[in-house]
Amino acid sequence: MKISIVITSINSIDSRLLSYFDIYNESNIIWVGDTKTKKLNESDKRVIDYDINKQTLEEPNLSSKLPYSHYSRKNLGYVLALKSGVEFVLDTDDDNFPYDEYKKFPLFEGGYEIISSQEWVNIYKYFTKSYIWP
Repeated sequence: MKISIVITSINSIDSRLLSYFDIYNESNIIWVGDTKTKKLNESDKRVIDYDINKQTLEEPNLSSKLPYSHYSRKNLGYVLALKSGVEFVLDTDDDNFPYDEYKKFPLFEGGYEIISSQEWVNIYKYFTKSYIWP
């Protein structure tokens, strides 16, 4: 299964983060940069450095509508992932290191439901009955 892991950060990549995703053989990591993001010196071929210049060139319309220094720029990473034909997008942060149990997380093998609505949909309600909001 081809997976993209989308991360936005102002930091450089921590090798601990890369090791957590070793179980996903066909994965890549889309590192969505912003104005304060340090230049990546990463030689891992799985890492795509999606800096401001690439975002502006590849998605000028969307990029111009998203504010800088804002979490919403991560949407550019989602678009890049989907355009590359991935089957699953995993979203995480660069400074959250999952527990070892995370490596046991089963790969997505289920179906999906297309939600069509003119209104905003809080997708978290499909994962828990508890009140949760991003």
